[in-house]
Amino acid sequence: MTYGDNTPLRDTPEQRGQAYVLAVARDRHITARARKIRADVLVKKIPERAWQRLSAGAGAKGHRHYDWALTVIADGRPGHRHHGSGSR
Repeated sequence: MTYGDNTPLRDTPEQRGQAYVLAVARDRHITARARKIRADVLVKKIPERAWQRLSAGAGAKGHRHYDWALTVIADGRPGHRHHGSGSR
């Protein structure tokens, strides 16, 4: 299980109004644009120009670079939700 599938873990920063990023399993269904879609399928639909390579900081083997894109999603709970992908 990835951290984004852990509802109590997601609830804590949301209740505090904190921004956060958590991974979800590729086969998790996400509501985006009024329909449910698998996370891995959603990532493939994001245009190439939307992606940015950013560093997540230095690690034991140097900087950890990930590709990120942002798209609005909805899941019926309060607040704004986005799907940011750290890999393609």
